[in-house]
Amino acid sequence: MSEKFWDILAFTQQVSKLMVFEISRRASNQSTETASCAIVKFLEIENSEESSNGWMLLSALNLLAAGDSSVIQVYTSITFYYSN
Repeated sequence: MSEKFWDILAFTQQVSKLMVFEISRRASNQSTETASCAIVKFLEIENSEESSNGWMLLSALNLLAAGDSSVIQVYTSITFYYSN
């Protein structure tokens, strides 16, 4: 994948950071139930895929997860870094 998309690692890093940020933003200062509802609402498809930012972000991460191990390493290092 990186042969055709030479900056895939930087892209993966940014997409991963954005997902962690968006989920954290919805979860902060909320009860568990309220936070989980906000996160689910963000990730759901609404009227169309194009207008569902969370769904599109999740889809991008899903496609990136099919990449080679270097892409997976970037993805997991971001989520690990922000979860600690």
